[in-house]
Amino acid sequence: MWFARKRLRDKVFETLEELGDLSEDLASALLEQVRAYVRGDMEEVAEESRRVVELERRVDSLIGDMSRCLMEGGSVGFLAQDVFSLADAVDHVANRVEVISRMMVSCPASIPEDLGRLLVTLAEKVSSAVRSMAECLEELSEDFEEALEKAEEVERLRDEAVEIEFEFIAEIHTRGEVSPKDYVVLRDIAALLTRVAAAADAAADTVETMAIRYVS
Repeated sequence: MWFARKRLRDKVFETLEELGDLSEDLASALLEQVRAYVRGDMEEVAEESRRVVELERRVDSLIGDMSRCLMEGGSVGFLAQDVFSLADAVDHVANRVEVISRMMVSCPASIPEDLGRLLVTLAEKVSSAVRSMAECLEELSEDFEEALEKAEEVERLRDEAVEIEFEFIAEIHTRGEVSPKDYVVLRDIAALLTRVAAAADAAADTVETMAIRYVS
């Protein structure tokens, strides 16, 4: 019985670490796709989107495997519901990345160079938020205090992303060289990027709740 519980616990934490790795890969792919989008390199945009779709599928597969393990029963040191909630939050991040990735493929837009730099800055902030969320997952099995620090970092990065989003929207709103069609597309891309950061923050909040609950 003890061995079975340990094996289940190890499997869950191993899966969480793998989800963290995949999340970092998603963050990297999203950032590269935004950079290509700003350059107008739609071939690379499509290539990175295929990478995102494949990574999202792997996230789904891992979560499915972990869910089946948990449904077999046994203790992993956490309530199963907490682990399910965390897995769902990570899945939400992956889904949001896929949505914006597909949108960039479907909706090319012309963007002035300085506004392109600002959009890349937003993407960098969002990518950092997802990476910090991934580090939360990796620390959960080893260092609750470090997991809490990373969760706070995700929240800070999310807040900074929101500020950049509003700055970007204000800029494109006042720029005459941005067509009405491109304005709508770019506004929506900025909003979707920030939602990725918000989803990462929600996942980090789940880690934070678990860390506080089980360390006390």
